[in-house]
Amino acid sequence: MAGKIFSLFTPSEVKAHLLPTLPSDRVRVIMADTAIAIAPCIFWSTYVYSVRTLLVLLVCVGVFILSDLLCSFAFTGRIYGALDLSSLIYGALMACLLSPGADLLHCAFIALVCSLLLRHFLTFIARSPIHPVAAAAALFSLLSYFSGEFAFTLPFTSEAGATVPDMIVGESTHTLMWYDLLFGKVCAPLGCASALLIIAGGIYLSVRRIIDIRIPLACIVGACVAAYLLSANANPFFDVLFIGLCGQMLFCAFFLCADRTYAPHRRQFSLPYGALCGALGVFLCFKLSTAAAFPLAVVIANLAARVLDALPIRQKPFGKL
Repeated sequence: MAGKIFSLFTPSEVKAHLLPTLPSDRVRVIMADTAIAIAPCIFWSTYVYSVRTLLVLLVCVGVFILSDLLCSFAFTGRIYGALDLSSLIYGALMACLLSPGADLLHCAFIALVCSLLLRHFLTFIARSPIHPVAAAAALFSLLSYFSGEFAFTLPFTSEAGATVPDMIVGESTHTLMWYDLLFGKVCAPLGCASALLIIAGGIYLSVRRIIDIRIPLACIVGACVAAYLLSANANPFFDVLFIGLCGQMLFCAFFLCADRTYAPHRRQFSLPYGALCGALGVFLCFKLSTAAAFPLAVVIANLAARVLDALPIRQKPFGKL
C-alpha cells in the first residue's frame, strides 16, 4: 500500500530510474565490465593490506543493495533490486575510497548516506549532476568525526602513513621510488594501492568503450601540469612523476571522472573537463585536504560539465568552415 501511495507522487522519469521493467542489456554489460576492471585492484589491496578490506567491501555493497531494494519498494511497490548490478558497482567504488582499516559501522553509514541521499534522493528531486560516490567521499573526508575512515595504513602493517599526495605537499616524495606506486607499496585507499592495476582496468574500460579515454588522459595531464606549477621541490619533475602514478588520482580519473553519466555530453568538452578535474584535484591537495581533494575535484568538474552542456554552441555541419 505504501508503495502505491508513493508511486502516485513519483515523477515518471524517476520511476524509470528506480524501476526499469527489465534492466537493459547495455547497463548490465557496463556494470559487469566495470566489475571486471575494478576486481584486481580490490584483491591486490586484500593482499597488500589485510583480509579485512573484504569486510569493508561487503558492508558497502550490502548497504547499497538493501537501500536500492528499499527505495524500489517505497516508490513503486515492487522489488527489482540490483538487477542491473549498479548497487554492486556503486558499493564497490565507495569501498575503494575508504581506509582498509575503516570502522565497519562508519562504513555502513557512509554507504547509506551515499545511496539514499546522494544517489536516490537527488534523483527524486532532480536529475543529479554529481557522482554520488565522489560526493560522499569528499563530504565525509572533510568531517573530523569520520577522519579515521580516511586515515590510510602502510602496506603489510596496521600503522598509519602518508599517502603520495601527502608526501608531495610535504616535499618528501624522495622516500619512495616511482615503481613502488605500480605495485602497491604505498599508503593508499582500499582500491588505489596499485597504479598498474588501475591503469590496466582503465585501458580495459576504454577498449570496451565504457569510458572515453580522452577524459582520464586529460585528467592525468592536468594533474601533472598543476603539480609542476605548485611544487616547491627543487626538482618539480619528481612530483610530476609521482602524481602521474598516484593511485588516488588515477582511480578518480578512470572510475569516477570518466563516468559517462556525469561527464559532458558534448565530445568537444571532454578534454577541458578532464584537465579541470586533474588540475583542481592537485590544487585542492595543497589548499584543502589530500583525502578529499580528488573526489571533490570530480564533484566540481561534474557541475562544470552541466554548465558546459548548457552553453549555446552550435555544431557546424561536417565539411563546412
